[in-house]
Amino acid sequence: MEEKKRFRQYHVLKRRESYLMGRYAAKQAIYNRFLTNIERYSLSDICIGEGIFHFPVVSFPHYQNLQVCISHNDCYAAALAFSEHHPMGIDIEKLNGESLSSDKTESIRSLLTVTERERLVQYSTSNLELLLLYWTAKEALSKVLKTGLMTGFSLYEIDQIERESNVWKSRFKNFPQYKALTFRVEKDAVCSIVLPRKSSLHNMEEVLDTEFSERVETEGAR
Repeated sequence: MEEKKRFRQYHVLKRRESYLMGRYAAKQAIYNRFLTNIERYSLSDICIGEGIFHFPVVSFPHYQNLQVCISHNDCYAAALAFSEHHPMGIDIEKLNGESLSSDKTESIRSLLTVTERERLVQYSTSNLELLLLYWTAKEALSKVLKTGLMTGFSLYEIDQIERESNVWKSRFKNFPQYKALTFRVEKDAVCSIVLPRKSSLHNMEEVLDTEFSERVETEGAR
């Protein structure tokens, strides 16, 4: 009921679609991560509500301490399902989506620290891709901390970036206990996953090799 009530509050079609995509991706991630071998449950048994600051809250009476993180943009929706004991975050942004206007690009650039701006010219990748690395990694971290965009982005400053094959690995100046893994989705989006520094995604190669169409779902870490 809570999900239907929230859905009816959106009157713009695109907002309704992104809400449905995000909820579907979240429930699919939860199901694949925790319920695959339990036939008596379905996606409709899982309810994704909202906390006071609009972060997703999982309601599923048969399992405790389930968490989910959601991101959606244009035609993509991404979700991470994980235990409360192991916080994670995700964010996805299209390289050429409708929401990525020149104004937003300049806004992202203006939020960078001096050190981060200097780093833009050090890498052979496009400035836009690196800008989205900063943006998605920081937003994913803000979801881990459940602060969202209510805190200045300078607090989430990235002070280390290195590239290994198709994955950018970043570290945060003020949150050294976390790291970000950033990669391209198909050829038109950038996705960042933030997780504890000593953790690793056991299915990272599967994520990178997947043919993405409407969504990307990442299910856990070890």
